[in-house]
Amino acid sequence: MRNLILVFWLLSVVAVFGLIPEPVAVWLKIVAAFLVLAHLIEFFLFQKAIKIKGDSGVKSFAMTMLYGVFYFKF
Repeated sequence: MRNLILVFWLLSVVAVFGLIPEPVAVWLKIVAAFLVLAHLIEFFLFQKAIKIKGDSGVKSFAMTMLYGVFYFKF
């Protein structure tokens, strides 16, 4: 599952640089923007669960932004 998530983020970054055709790139950017917002909200709402993982604040933030709920649930 984590590999698929990384592929999505990679494709989203590629779309930002205009290397993916326009109709697909637009949807990738919209979904990526929504997920960034959702993961920011998750990071602040689930601080207690994230702190249980015991990672540093920077690593916890980066992993939550990449994987969202999958980071601290699994």
